[in-house]
Amino acid sequence: MKHRLYWQLFLSTAAVVLVGFALLTGMIALVLSSVNAEKQMDALRSQANAIATSLSEVDKAQNYSDEIKRMASAFSESNGTTVFFVQRSGLVSVCSDTLQHKNCPHTGLVLNQDVLDAVFMSGRYEETGLFFGTYADTHHTVGVPIYASSGNYDAAVFVSARAAGPFDGVSAVLKPLGAVLAVLLAVIFFVIFLICRRVARPMLEISEATKAMANGDFSRRVKVERSDEVGELARHFNSMADALASLDSMSNSFVTNVSHDLKTPMTTIAGFVDGILDGTIPPQEHRRYLTIVSDEIKRLSGTVNTMLSLSKIQSGLYELSLQPVDLSEVAVQAVVSFEHALSEKRIDVIGLDSLPPANVSGDGQLLYQALYNLVDNAVKFTPPGGYISFSLSENNTAVELYIKNSGIGISEQEQQCIFERFYKTDKSRSEDKRGAGVGLFIVKTIADMHGGAVTVKSLEGQYTQFCLRLPRSHKS
Repeated sequence: MKHRLYWQLFLSTAAVVLVGFALLTGMIALVLSSVNAEKQMDALRSQANAIATSLSEVDKAQNYSDEIKRMASAFSESNGTTVFFVQRSGLVSVCSDTLQHKNCPHTGLVLNQDVLDAVFMSGRYEETGLFFGTYADTHHTVGVPIYASSGNYDAAVFVSARAAGPFDGVSAVLKPLGAVLAVLLAVIFFVIFLICRRVARPMLEISEATKAMANGDFSRRVKVERSDEVGELARHFNSMADALASLDSMSNSFVTNVSHDLKTPMTTIAGFVDGILDGTIPPQEHRRYLTIVSDEIKRLSGTVNTMLSLSKIQSGLYELSLQPVDLSEVAVQAVVSFEHALSEKRIDVIGLDSLPPANVSGDGQLLYQALYNLVDNAVKFTPPGGYISFSLSENNTAVELYIKNSGIGISEQEQQCIFERFYKTDKSRSEDKRGAGVGLFIVKTIADMHGGAVTVKSLEGQYTQFCLRLPRSHKS
């Protein structure tokens, strides 16, 4: 179902509102029912007391019976109640229903002693119920004694009326407010609609953008128009989308660069080997071209090794083999690998032969890979006739190796990004036309794996210096 979240929010909130109104109506019904019941009982008490007081002044020997009948009928008609009289023996003698030619369930009924004691001993009997089964529904009943002129009593008057239902008073109260309540509910539902739409809209946009991203479209973004948790989620989603778009772009660039790095040396190697085999290249030139083939194979091998190292490190399958490693010796081995390139560009290597032994705790193979990448980076960006210098400092806990090269340098903005995967500096100034942009990322990853760090310091147009910091080994 489309917009399922929106409808869930709207319907659940609307249900809560309706349940709240129902509970409120029920509470009002209970309160009004209690108040109405008490008012009915007060009216019945007043009516019973009024009849008893009036009859106390009547001479029993003369018109007592006639007065009772007249008063019972009058009160019953004026108040809509049932009036009946009970003798001291408990026998119901006169009932207003009989006088009004109605079906009377009381006439001939004999009340039990508990009722008589309550009336004649305590002065009042009250009940809310069926009055010993004489009524089919709930009635309020009040009984009081009738005092004779002598001060005694030998009869009692009972007044009863049907009890109001729990919602009788509520309907009377709510009917005038019906229009107001209808408008109030309409306003509440409209506000709920707006709130639910406001909450659900970013979710729907994120859902649609996620589907687009799953299909390879990283251009979709979510509008952020709020500062609450939903807005924060939208901002995080946009940040993730930016990162994925950047990663996708860098990944495509990486594939292009690696493909070029693989294709170019393979084409060169195939061309020269075919030329040697078919005699196109004369024998006296074989050595020169085989040297070129050897260099291309080494470059191809370096590219493959870089890719394999990155794959192993990122997959978590590479297990560190920590042991004391002389960082200075590893630096010398890495520089020797670039002897031909250093000679060809007439780059002066400074300070390498004077590096003191510096043992660190690390994996020799990974540390060689890290220093190889740093030296490779320095050789690429050092102009012909420039220099690469090495220096080292150490304390009780760490060893720091500095590799500095002359050249165009790196801007402050790019210094924040050069250790990211697939990142390459501005190609308009870069001397690295075919690099994949993972060398420095691998250096940083290796340093992190060893509990160390790698940093960069550069001054544009003058130099770039990398510092590899590693934990010191206390074993000789």
